[in-house]
Amino acid sequence: MNSQSTIPSPTLSALSGAMRGLDLGLDLPTAASGSKAVPFDLLEPLLSAAMRHAASIHAAPDKSSLIEAIHACLTAAFPSTHLIRVALATRGCPPKFTSFAERGDLHTLDLFARFKVLDPESPDGKRVFWAAVAANQVKVLDWWAKVRGWRVASESLLVSATAAAEDGKRSVEPTDPLSRAVRKASVDAIAWLVDHPDVVGNACKSEMLSPGRPATGAMTDVGVAELVCTGHKALALRWIRSRYHVGMLERSATRNLPKWDKYIPDPLARRGWSSRLMQVVGTRGLLDMLKALVDGGDMYKDMVEDNGSFIVREAIRKSHLHVLEWWFDHGQPWDLEITDLVAWASECNDPVAVLDLWKRRAVGSVQASLNYAGAHGPHTIRILDWLCASGLDVKYSQDAMDFASQHGNLEVLNWWRTSGLELKYTEAAMDLAPDHKVLDWWLNSGLELKYSTKAMDFQQDRKMMDWWRNQHFERGLQLKYTAVPLDRASSAEDIQVLIWWTDSGLPMRAERALLCALLDDKHGMVDWWMTNAGPDLLEVMAAKAWAHAFSNGLISLLDKCERLGLPATKDTKIIDECVHVGALQWWAERFDSLPFAYTERALAKASESGRVDLLEWWDESGLELLYDETAMDLASASGHTDVLEWWFLSGLELEYTEATMDQASIKGRTDILTWWFQSGLELKYTGAAMETSKVSHYAKVNKWWKRSGLALPAVKSSVDLLSSSS
Repeated sequence: MNSQSTIPSPTLSALSGAMRGLDLGLDLPTAASGSKAVPFDLLEPLLSAAMRHAASIHAAPDKSSLIEAIHACLTAAFPSTHLIRVALATRGCPPKFTSFAERGDLHTLDLFARFKVLDPESPDGKRVFWAAVAANQVKVLDWWAKVRGWRVASESLLVSATAAAEDGKRSVEPTDPLSRAVRKASVDAIAWLVDHPDVVGNACKSEMLSPGRPATGAMTDVGVAELVCTGHKALALRWIRSRYHVGMLERSATRNLPKWDKYIPDPLARRGWSSRLMQVVGTRGLLDMLKALVDGGDMYKDMVEDNGSFIVREAIRKSHLHVLEWWFDHGQPWDLEITDLVAWASECNDPVAVLDLWKRRAVGSVQASLNYAGAHGPHTIRILDWLCASGLDVKYSQDAMDFASQHGNLEVLNWWRTSGLELKYTEAAMDLAPDHKVLDWWLNSGLELKYSTKAMDFQQDRKMMDWWRNQHFERGLQLKYTAVPLDRASSAEDIQVLIWWTDSGLPMRAERALLCALLDDKHGMVDWWMTNAGPDLLEVMAAKAWAHAFSNGLISLLDKCERLGLPATKDTKIIDECVHVGALQWWAERFDSLPFAYTERALAKASESGRVDLLEWWDESGLELLYDETAMDLASASGHTDVLEWWFLSGLELEYTEATMDQASIKGRTDILTWWFQSGLELKYTGAAMETSKVSHYAKVNKWWKRSGLALPAVKSSVDLLSSSS
């Protein structure tokens, strides 16, 4: 190095900072302009002293601080051979080679190579090469290959974007060198790699290290795609034709990559792809790149096959006929339903050309599906006319008119009405109509009107509700609706909807509105319903509230219902189905004011459920006990000996039928049979006790009957089975 070498002002600034950071007590003034210079004969002693001082003040365990200090000195200027020797002699601290590659410092790199501390086969040496690629330092690459005559191995030494994503970092900035090169537009370095396969061929053609994790020399499919999107398609094509590896990142590593909404603004075009590269190729119709990928054989085979259906989809949607022709010519899989073809063709600029090509080239049985032709798109009538005139076997279902109606396509609905084809449609055509114009079309079409309660139940457009109401009063149109609209409006506290119904002149229907308002303590809604609900509607809502309170044992809700003065309903299930003693006791104490009706089902359910506590409550309640033979029959069939014992000791007149022992026998419950046998009560049973018994219980039940000595009416079909099981 020339003894009069000078440092530009920024370098002098960095050197001054390094001096301060080393606590030397020295401070170099930064030049105010580029005219001032520092003689090299002053600079080198300063740097040398700085490195030696750094070695003396940094303890051995603090090696990282020492490395940083020495590195600051080495990068303050182009170091001389003497400085390199001083640095290498300082406790064996290795320099940070990559920074010299990134700044294109061939002088320093060459010195390190001459001192044999920069080895192309070492991890540090390999990092130097890829750092130069990422920084677009072509002169470093030339020095590597031409001056030193080195090659590049294929091992991966850097963390990939996928690995970062797997660690939960989800960084949108790539960490592999080629992705960084693409992001920094280091296209000269990428072109250098393509031009020097003898140097990097093995590295750039290396396979994936693991699924979704490319080797260092492989460019990711995201990187190649970004080259295309940033105006470097020719370079991307050269990379593929060189058979260099294109690694597909896992979805998790590509999820947050920026710019793709800008590159591919069509939302549908962004769906489904497993490769960003194939997404760009498919949506832009880049046939030359598609050919290159297919010609690459096994290297790119999975990438093409996994995205084949999406390539076809975009070729149809965007009228890329050249892609479709090539796809057919090269025997690529045409795994496409005709319904998808018609739906996608309806979105393109020239659907007839696409359909003509498909008809001409499709292999096997070809049909014309009308279902999705009229749903949407600017060319629906052209497509329908083509399909009907195609000579193909025309297929369609009610979906064809339903979809046209749901999309508000009156032109298509008119086409169907005058087509001469059988008209097929369902209630969905009117239920899901988007506006009153479609409803007017159906009303004036002369066709049978098909609609269900969904038309009004789930309608939230006030104008649509007005249409239904007006047609009812003006033209006698039958309205179909349930309690859903008012229940939903009440739950949402939508007073405007509730007022619409009260002013509509239509019968109000609600079921759970009052109950939900009570449960959620919506006092305003409770007051509104108590004021606006007629007697009949109030009775319906009261029944729901009482039923919910009793079935769930909610004493607080029972209190609310009582305070509101809700009427006791005639629904006997409310008490019959209640299994909560607390709720029953609450009611019994108010029986005179809340005379809910009940039936024999109450004791029958308690017996069937094995609830002796409920039976005892009823017995002690002072209320009339209503029961019949069902109670003991169900207790026996359900295997509850404790319930049978309760009835036996209750002192009540016992009622039961043959079902007691027949059902116990059928279900293999010999313990129940034994209870009846030992009870001293009249035994009631029929031959059905064995005739319909499950096969798995025949041996056990048959043994019980034989030991009991009871006469079992013989049934031929059961005798044979009994003989075979004994």
